[in-house]
Amino acid sequence: MSVLLPDGDNQLEDIFGSEAVRTGLVPVVRLSDRQVVAVEVVVAGPAGSALADPDLLESAARDTGMTAELDAARWSGAAATIAGAELPAGLPVLIKVDAETLLQAPDPADLGVDRGVLVLPQDALLGHPARIVRLVDHARAQGWSIGVDRVGQDARGLALLPLLEPDLLILQPEAIAGSGDLATAQLVHAVAAHAERTGAVVMAAGVDDAGRHRAAQAMGATVGRGRHHVRARWDARHRFLQLGDEPRRRTRASSPYALAAAGREELLADKRLLIEMSKYLEMAAQSVQPVLMLGTFQHVRHFTPHTALRWEYVAGVAALAAAFGEGIGPRPATGVRGVDLDPDDPVRGEWTVLVLAPHFASVLSARDLGDGGPDLERRFRYVLSHDRDLVVSIARALLTRVPDAQPA
Repeated sequence: MSVLLPDGDNQLEDIFGSEAVRTGLVPVVRLSDRQVVAVEVVVAGPAGSALADPDLLESAARDTGMTAELDAARWSGAAATIAGAELPAGLPVLIKVDAETLLQAPDPADLGVDRGVLVLPQDALLGHPARIVRLVDHARAQGWSIGVDRVGQDARGLALLPLLEPDLLILQPEAIAGSGDLATAQLVHAVAAHAERTGAVVMAAGVDDAGRHRAAQAMGATVGRGRHHVRARWDARHRFLQLGDEPRRRTRASSPYALAAAGREELLADKRLLIEMSKYLEMAAQSVQPVLMLGTFQHVRHFTPHTALRWEYVAGVAALAAAFGEGIGPRPATGVRGVDLDPDDPVRGEWTVLVLAPHFASVLSARDLGDGGPDLERRFRYVLSHDRDLVVSIARALLTRVPDAQPA
């Protein structure tokens, strides 16, 4: 959704710099019985203006690069709005936040909130995976639950949901207004798999009429918000939305092999076999879209031209393809994120290929035994696993080393 403003950025600057911005609460209802189970803090422009609708103001802020100003307005008015509403104890409060301002989020208690939910845009993780994982860990330590908004806007982002383990998935309005095509089916499958594994709640945005209410339920959403339910009111006698009850993992600063070998059988193989096993995982990554693929190559000399071609192919459709190695540079191949390893990093002595998708997870991790002699006869200890929890833990550990995306 885009909003054409007659005066461009100036109109938004005037709005955010004035007292015309209005902060309010909109209900989130349980779709089965239409009872209010949470509320969301929204910011609206001046009454009667083109930006009086909170969704239109948010879209305009995104289009003009003013999400930080929108967040500032939201935080500025949130505490007073929440206090004035006299919310019942235990009612969750959803607050959207951009990746750039996530670190500025206060403790939920400072806002007078028992159960606070920070809602991040899905595309933030695509551009800033390492930073978002760190910031989400920090926010959870403060007591926040985590939601992801605009799920389905970019199918690639579905592969990255396990890295955040969000408590709430919010389907974008266009998803429930769609035609039930293959892309919609892909979204439903991926969201259902994540919700089943983690206990996350699925919410629909843009539930503006009875048809979209039914469509949201058909796609697996159990709660929603939109004009169809804007007049709903909470009742303390009803059960509110339960979020964050399942424990979430914290990022472990470790190497892939150290994580993989803990409590698992280590096998011995030469480089020749590991090359073919790695190629098999690279082939799997081509067929399980959307996908995340990470690889550690020790040194840039092992990222050969043939390897680069295979990785370019995957990178063209992957949520993220990143290659790690000493001297590898920021762009070792088209579309591939390069991460230069310090010679003292334990990952420098490891060989890992990791593939993570909504319905597939595998990691091959090996440790160089330091043999001399012919290159293809070099020996490695290795672990091969399809344990999704392990794959996610290794992915998170590697992503702490990934720099933010640079502008094209």
